[in-house]
Amino acid sequence: MNTAERGTPIGLLSIPRAVLSIATGVVDTVERAVVGEARIRTARGNAWAAICADRERANQRAEIQRLVATLNATDRALAAERTTVSDTTIPGHDTATAGEPVEPATVLAR
Repeated sequence: MNTAERGTPIGLLSIPRAVLSIATGVVDTVERAVVGEARIRTARGNAWAAICADRERANQRAEIQRLVATLNATDRALAAERTTVSDTTIPGHDTATAGEPVEPATVLAR
């Protein structure tokens, strides 16, 4: 017998490849039957989901940056207000420098 007459012999690796190919086809068919043709995950669908997730993360990042900017502006305004309030003096009262005792305020009689 000549091996050329018998055709190509089946290799040891051909069987697992064939089984894997059949299993993939069965899983694909079952997925289409159970989930439906319109809801099957595809590379295009995965890419679109990734784009939407990136946009959502960018929107959240921008919102946080806006909040931080608002808080910084509010903090600056409060700091400026504290500076102007501490720089003003009450009429009739002297301001003390650091380390000098301060006279107690007069208590208003009721």
